[in-house]
Amino acid sequence: GRPLCDDVRSPSTVPYLIVAVPARDEQTTIVDCLASIDRAATRVSAPVTIALAADSCSDETVAIARAVTLGRAELTVIEGTWGRAG
Repeated sequence: GRPLCDDVRSPSTVPYLIVAVPARDEQTTIVDCLASIDRAATRVSAPVTIALAADSCSDETVAIARAVTLGRAELTVIEGTWGRAG
């Protein structure tokens, strides 16, 4: 079928990628999630940023995410209260 938008590019030609990850109290899964995205980021030549939107976290999600060492992607953590994003 026809693409949903007219400016569809292959992953090898995009200038950058941003992966948005909503999270709320995800301390048990956040490392695996970020690691999976980081592994996938090795498949493209463009810079990859993971934007982690930490919504009202009451556990260690933010601290754990910030401590993760990523090999390819860059992590940006945004903390806020948006109404249970994760």
